[in-house]
Amino acid sequence: MIHLKIEEFLKENGKSLHWLTVQTGRSYQSLKNLTKKDLYGIHFDTLEMLCRAFGCTPRRITRNDRWKGEWKKWAKF
Repeated sequence: MIHLKIEEFLKENGKSLHWLTVQTGRSYQSLKNLTKKDLYGIHFDTLEMLCRAFGCTPRRITRNDRWKGEWKKWAKF
């Protein structure tokens, strides 16, 4: 499953979720929901806003736990 590393980025940069709401224009509750483990989806415009706020790419702000250790099995194809 793919997860967003929002909380990790906030801690690394010494920022709060409130700071992120100001930067992205998204509501506090919407961003809080993105930090939960049971996230089912995200709009691309929201992902873009997060990347702009953190100055990163989508690859740096996401983590794919499902394929951890399994990539060798799929690399044959």
